[in-house]
Amino acid sequence: METVNTVSLGIPVNVLENRTAAICIRNEVPYLVMAAKGLVLSVNLDNHHVNQLDFPDQVKGEYPYDSCSDGSGLFYTAAGNTILVFDPDENSWFDMQKHPLHSEEIAGISMTASLKNVYFSSYPGTYLSQYDPQYKKLTILDQLDETEMYTGSMAVCKDGWIYAGIGTQRKDLVAYHPEKSGKYTFIKDDERTTGYGLIFQTIDGKVYGSDDANHEEANWFSLSDGKCTRIEQPKKLKLSTQGSGFHRIKNAHLLDKKVTYSLPSKRFTINDQTYSLDYESTGADLSPVTKYNGHVIGTSNHPLRLFSFKGKFMVYPEQTIKYGGGGNICTYTQWGDALYGAAYAGGHIHKLLQQPDGRLAVDYLASVPQIYRPRASAILNDQSCIVFGGFGAYGTVGGGLAILDPITEKIDVWENHDLVQGQSVIALSPYEKDYVVAGTSVETPGGAKPITNTAAILLLDIKSKKILDRMPLKGIREIVQLSICEQGFLHIVTSCSLYIVWDLKNKKEMYRENLQQYGHIVREGMIKRKENRFVLVFSKAIIEVTDTNIKLLYPLKQEATMGGTIINIHLYYASGTALHRLPLEKDLSCIV
Repeated sequence: METVNTVSLGIPVNVLENRTAAICIRNEVPYLVMAAKGLVLSVNLDNHHVNQLDFPDQVKGEYPYDSCSDGSGLFYTAAGNTILVFDPDENSWFDMQKHPLHSEEIAGISMTASLKNVYFSSYPGTYLSQYDPQYKKLTILDQLDETEMYTGSMAVCKDGWIYAGIGTQRKDLVAYHPEKSGKYTFIKDDERTTGYGLIFQTIDGKVYGSDDANHEEANWFSLSDGKCTRIEQPKKLKLSTQGSGFHRIKNAHLLDKKVTYSLPSKRFTINDQTYSLDYESTGADLSPVTKYNGHVIGTSNHPLRLFSFKGKFMVYPEQTIKYGGGGNICTYTQWGDALYGAAYAGGHIHKLLQQPDGRLAVDYLASVPQIYRPRASAILNDQSCIVFGGFGAYGTVGGGLAILDPITEKIDVWENHDLVQGQSVIALSPYEKDYVVAGTSVETPGGAKPITNTAAILLLDIKSKKILDRMPLKGIREIVQLSICEQGFLHIVTSCSLYIVWDLKNKKEMYRENLQQYGHIVREGMIKRKENRFVLVFSKAIIEVTDTNIKLLYPLKQEATMGGTIINIHLYYASGTALHRLPLEKDLSCIV
């Protein structure tokens, strides 16, 4: 299969997101070291010089999730399944080691350092490992939890005990000592609800834990020598880490000055004095694109930036999308003159409206955690409402639906128990009357364990809030794309690259084809055209389907990562950080 080079229209958002940072004192020189997608940056805080070192080729596209520094001033992070040790004095890798277990996708999703060793917890197995920088030796110690996937925070106390806060489905606080027998958990089993255990370390080395730091009724603990003592919530802790989330700087207390940084703005500050933070990157990955008034509309993710394209890019400022953070707008639908989209993380629904000067105005409408990770949207045939579907929040099993009345802007929510318990709606299409056809997923990307294994086609009466029919597809875990042709048949693409045509009235499969040779279909990768025709954007090829006739249009040299819209005779889609365009046959006019 000879591949084709597509037309790259460029990288609209050529900046990176803040991910993780630490202060390193190496040979008495203070450094601010930052890790981001594909690289580390180090700033000599004495002379303000900036160095960049790209990740090794085998992990160059990976995101780091945490970092730390040790007493010698080495910097530690992880990219994919590889631990990276960086020497800021030499601007070089001191060491890099793959995680010993092939099952672990992220070697260090959380990490901490003692005077002698550095400790990492992996994802999804929460395996605790120890790295000895003197001998460059990486050793697995134990598994922190047999069912949870995420470790959010870690610390080591002066007695050598390692503490970890885990979640998301069943939060806990765990203690472990490399040289003493036993692993201890501190949250009672019946109190291990959805959420995160949290670990905090103060500048004097003391360790505290909480089962919910953002709630007034949270339980707080003092953690020392492997023991857990219940305490009142501390009024104010002087923490060794500055900031929170992806804006943390670990070991910030090692400096007698205040340091901040922003990779999206390419600047850092020392005691409120601003300096340039120049770097080169491949840019931010793009999310699904759509069309609106002749423009291609989309967002980047990590960081989220709204952009449009019509001959040239227009990239909007950081706060244009009020809610979304490092996420992205995952799905769009147009109602009247406005474009509506739902953003991760949090199910944030926004309204986009083109102004007389051509620019987009964006209004935030609501946040619906039941569609925390939005995936699909559709408008009822009578235009009365917009339906959004997606996965639920971290730690939950199954998602819901958000039903938006675009006139009143009121939202009705279907809970997961109103649909199929343990499943999420990730594909939607309007159907006859005012019904909607939905495709489900049994997966749980927020860290919970799936409770079912068979995805289903759902026929939904949105106004009556009823499931009219449920048609399971044996052996299928996700129906990722679906659309209804002019003859009323349902066309489906699954996560395992099966193309299925389904007779909704007779509840039976009419046709099935395995398309795995073309890779996997990308999100928003099924685009409906006239005369029962669909364009499918797979990772390795662009395909056209007419009824059940499958035609290869373009084998791709650069893989597609996100779909997909057609304007006039051109197909637009994303390949990593770049927007791509391909011409389609001129006699095929797209549905506007």
